[in-house]
Amino acid sequence: MKRYCAHGLTFASEIDLVEFLPGDGDSDADAVIEIAPLETPPDLPQENEQPQVMVRELRPRAHWLFVPGVAEYLVQDGRSIRVSPEAGAEESTVRLWLLGSAMGLVLHQRGLLVLHGAGVLVGGRVAVFLGDSGAGKSTLAGSFARAGHPVLGDDTLAVHRGPEGPVVWPGSRVMKLWSESARALGVSLEGCERVGARFDKFWVGVGQVAPYRAYPLAQVVELARADGAVRIEPLGLLDATRLIATHTYRPEFVRMMSRDEDHFRQCADLAAGITALRFERPWDTGRIAEGIDALGELLPGMGRRGGPGQE
Repeated sequence: MKRYCAHGLTFASEIDLVEFLPGDGDSDADAVIEIAPLETPPDLPQENEQPQVMVRELRPRAHWLFVPGVAEYLVQDGRSIRVSPEAGAEESTVRLWLLGSAMGLVLHQRGLLVLHGAGVLVGGRVAVFLGDSGAGKSTLAGSFARAGHPVLGDDTLAVHRGPEGPVVWPGSRVMKLWSESARALGVSLEGCERVGARFDKFWVGVGQVAPYRAYPLAQVVELARADGAVRIEPLGLLDATRLIATHTYRPEFVRMMSRDEDHFRQCADLAAGITALRFERPWDTGRIAEGIDALGELLPGMGRRGGPGQE
């Protein structure tokens, strides 16, 4: 099996994970990804019902994910993902769900706080953009990438407890961009793989790749819609805690695993240890540069850019 690293973990995988950084072939794996037939749980929809994406808890720390027309995934103990693709399923779509919901289950099973956002490295510290679907998280992160700031991930970001506070490791070395966003950023989609046949969205390289190590998480930024001028305001502890809880990756996984109290404590602890901002601006790809200028010195280390990880 090939070795890959992401989210502070090493993966041994039978599936090529081009989105992750290559790992040391001799290193021990924290989790194993293998292709294997799975015994389907008995509570699937009947043939006359509309199939839908489902997640079932088979036992504590064992979860089954069913994506009709794509694959079944069995995730156990934060250490194993078994994948059973359906006949004719697109490889890119199988990977999409593997690196999304199935990987999210692995991270949640390990008790990590998993953010649904896009993280950029600025001056050696991490700022994470949070917001509803379509808020422009990946687009804004892509604009920072074009300015030379490495993107650590644009979907799932696992927060670890470091010796001096919360840290984030690089996740995916590619990001998903809508074609409209790519055009606005001046990013060529030539040779880029489409994210599933049904989406006008593509896997795009993040540009400069940060060295694989832990980086301190310094800030979360809520992206919100505004009709007029760009506005930035700080968030208090309670609002910051709510923001982090709301934009946890797949919060239904937290409830399914009965981790509500632990999760709230993680959100509150993180909110108390970082700064949080609300960034309001028109959702207009033509005003991306204005947004970056407005954030300015409010992001950690902005204006002191060197190479990845440098202050």
